[in-house]
Amino acid sequence: MRCSHCHQPGHNKRTCPILTKRLKRRHDTDIAEGHTNTSAIQQYKDRIAPKGMKVRVSRQCGYCQRFGHTRRKCEAMERDKVTYEKHHNMVLRAVRDYISSCPIGIGSLFSQNRDVWADTGYIKKERKLVVVDFGISSDLMTISPRPWLEMIDFVTGERLFKSLRYFTSGRGDISYHNPVRLISAEASLIPDDWAEKKMVRIGVAAKHSYFKRSGDKSDDERAWAFKRIERAEKRTPDSVHYADDQRFISEWSEKSIRENIIKLHARA
Repeated sequence: MRCSHCHQPGHNKRTCPILTKRLKRRHDTDIAEGHTNTSAIQQYKDRIAPKGMKVRVSRQCGYCQRFGHTRRKCEAMERDKVTYEKHHNMVLRAVRDYISSCPIGIGSLFSQNRDVWADTGYIKKERKLVVVDFGISSDLMTISPRPWLEMIDFVTGERLFKSLRYFTSGRGDISYHNPVRLISAEASLIPDDWAEKKMVRIGVAAKHSYFKRSGDKSDDERAWAFKRIERAEKRTPDSVHYADDQRFISEWSEKSIRENIIKLHARA
């Protein structure tokens, strides 16, 4: 008899001591981190249970992957909704404050030379574009938010979107096809309700792709960022990973994110 796990003779996979030790390490790690019912814990319990006496929990949460509940009653998901609401709105306020202090605001004038068809073929024709608003991703679970400019051609009504940092950094539009050029910067305040309209609440967060069930197992599983943040916050000072986790937590702080926005948009 040869084990299909370690390939050593004298036992099978069910009694393999190497596999048992591996499962126990995973079990002990989860217990030490404060978990009570993860897949690793359940696997080790099944491993050491007497033959024929396995006690399996049939329900497994599709969100946190733990046993004993479904995503409808997942406590990790409820905590993550709070985290998402808090972080999204904090980032949004930081972006608003930066835009308010930015030299390029609503009313800034740009030009663009486009290829336009004429009787003799394509010719370059200039048009003027004016900034009418700022945009930002609807998913702000990030540490590097990147707002963009919304421009409009008042002759045709066509709208164009360009990254704000192209122009605050002095690089200019790096598009290969028909780049735009800043003619006149206009510093102006954005509307008072700009951030308010984009903020999220827990009720709205429940409909976000992070939490809404799609049927795709990989998409429905808990996002890495939430797991990493929670794990870092629970880490104790005696852990070998404590310093790394503290650095990670600091990267997600409001102070760090505000500094990131300035660095991303600073002149090269």
